[in-house]
Amino acid sequence: MSNDGTKLPFASPIAASFGQSTDIKIDSNNNVYVTGFSSSVLTTPNVYPADPGVYNPLFVQKWSAGPQPVLQLSSTSLTFPPIPYGGISAPQTVAAQNTGAGVLQLSLQLGTSLGNTSPPSDFVESDNCGTSLAAGASCTITVTFEPAAPLPNCVAASGCYAQSPASVLTIQTNAAVGSHTIQLSGATGHGAALSVTPNPIVFSPQAAGTTSLAKEVFADSDGDLALAITGAVIGGTNAADFQISSNGTCVNPIPLGQLGCDIFIVFSPSASATGTRTASLILTDNAGNSPQSIPISGLVTSPGASLIISASPLFLGTAVVGASNTSSFANITLTNPSTDTNVQVTSLTLGGTNIADFVTRSGTCSGTAPPFTVAKGTSCFIQVKFSPGTGPSGLRSATLSFVTNPAVTGLPTIALSGDAVTNTDASLSPTPMDFGSLQVGQASYAGNALISITAFQPNSCGGGATTCGAPLTIKATIAPAGASTTLTVTTTSTTTPGAYAVTVTGTLGTTTATATVNVTVTGITLTSGGGGSITIPSPGGSGTSTITVMPSGGFTGSVTLAAVLTSSPAVAQYLPTLSFGSTSPVLITGGTPGTATLTVSTTAPTGGALAYPARPGVHWTFAGGVTLAGVLLLGVPARRRRLRTMLGLLVFLGILAGGVIGCGGRGYSGSGGTAGTTLGNYTVTVTVTSGATSAQIPVIVTVN
Repeated sequence: MSNDGTKLPFASPIAASFGQSTDIKIDSNNNVYVTGFSSSVLTTPNVYPADPGVYNPLFVQKWSAGPQPVLQLSSTSLTFPPIPYGGISAPQTVAAQNTGAGVLQLSLQLGTSLGNTSPPSDFVESDNCGTSLAAGASCTITVTFEPAAPLPNCVAASGCYAQSPASVLTIQTNAAVGSHTIQLSGATGHGAALSVTPNPIVFSPQAAGTTSLAKEVFADSDGDLALAITGAVIGGTNAADFQISSNGTCVNPIPLGQLGCDIFIVFSPSASATGTRTASLILTDNAGNSPQSIPISGLVTSPGASLIISASPLFLGTAVVGASNTSSFANITLTNPSTDTNVQVTSLTLGGTNIADFVTRSGTCSGTAPPFTVAKGTSCFIQVKFSPGTGPSGLRSATLSFVTNPAVTGLPTIALSGDAVTNTDASLSPTPMDFGSLQVGQASYAGNALISITAFQPNSCGGGATTCGAPLTIKATIAPAGASTTLTVTTTSTTTPGAYAVTVTGTLGTTTATATVNVTVTGITLTSGGGGSITIPSPGGSGTSTITVMPSGGFTGSVTLAAVLTSSPAVAQYLPTLSFGSTSPVLITGGTPGTATLTVSTTAPTGGALAYPARPGVHWTFAGGVTLAGVLLLGVPARRRRLRTMLGLLVFLGILAGGVIGCGGRGYSGSGGTAGTTLGNYTVTVTVTSGATSAQIPVIVTVN
């Protein structure tokens, strides 16, 4: 700058061939200063000497940052709630604003960590920021958490651990701070899962107009993501007779590692209530099967004889024929809800086909066989056991009925069944098998549970052997209910349109199931009017052919026609032009054929040109014929023939020679014109298209 600090005589740190920058500084306001000297500079009148090169003037240059942009973010981290594998979270947003005075240049990059720009698979970012923000302008950054499906060896909640994906969104700017980051985090797994104990919820008999003690219901968190119960209500037919006395700890999300929470329910039948009262505990949560409905029941006590029997059909398991160690006893509960009458069970009667294979005993109802008494307001249970003595393997059944005093009407007859096996039959263990929690469409890990198949061993094995068959261990894989697969039907260009019936058969052991899939293949075919040919009398003319589109297999839709010249005479000129005009595309509806008109146009000769048919040879013109006649005339003495007669004859011969020889080649005679469309046969291929469906037909065009 000038020595009075008011002017900048030059603007280069080194202004000539001889000079040097000696120092550079920056102050707290980001102003940059460069000092040095130079052999010559741009002078300022009355400031520098007229010959500044003599003095090696010094200089100071200053660069000022000018208006500065500033990026302000509404948040520098986004934490997403747990989302199951393959799910999509609700979007979360960050507002970005340029609070500075300068234009903000910015670039967003989503990576797995700061400096690592590998795109993460679990987060998706979008924004409307563009590449710059004016002073005061703002934009919105939107991120969703979309955890990918688990690896193949991690397909069940009990076979792998929940994941905690993380990422970072880096924003590069021209602001003084440079880059900004937004940290992204979430949790993913197979999902939350809920089980309820007891299920169903059964209350002891209760007098009308009174309230029972609270029954504890345990909500168990079985998944690999935190369980959040957002609602618990009583619904159903007699919902007013049951109340939730406390939600306990179920009002808060159940973190991983905590078994579950407690809900407390009371049975409070109204003063007019009678008989069995039913309702449901309805839980709303983030498990895949939400909402869950757990049955609730309670019996209202009343005067007079009454007896309630748990009447579910009983399958008593598998037992070996003739073995002393048969199935375990199953319990049948008897409840007397009466407020004033004891009920005596006088007999337990087995009936049906295989009564000898089932055994009953009084259990807690009495120390001996019937008769026994169920006192008013109490419950007890009897027991039933399956013990096949002889016979082949197979399913065996019987019934159990009750007789009471005083007589109680409407008592159920309970169906009993058991599976009898011999030492040649196999058993499975463990039974039942628990494959953990699965999402629909996933399969359990094929090593997560093992099925052990062993032979049954009755009291003794044949031939004194101690082992009746070596155990065999296999791996089992299941797909949960609702899983599906895809049947793909592929056609070829030669497939005949029409209706086809495809039978799908599923097999599991000796059990099969079938389903029929009806497949309709649609198509189109083409026909051409005039026998598939067009004749044009001469170049310059045109011809048409009606193309008919025939639908088949129920085809409907819009089709587009195109025509291409696929063959022509050798060295053809002025090729025919093809068009469909306004008749394409064609709409096919209701199975009715559609039509379009193919127009073929040719080019006429111009000037003195005459078109010839195709034939190799020399092209002699009319002028050549006349020249020949003149030569012949010179060789004939005028005095020996009459001049007029001979001249006429020779002119005729010249014309004839020129015309005949001219017919031996292709092209045109005369000068200053064009031959037009070459004569001969052309092939036009017409193609009709609708999506992936197409058909073709050739049309022969002859130009005469």
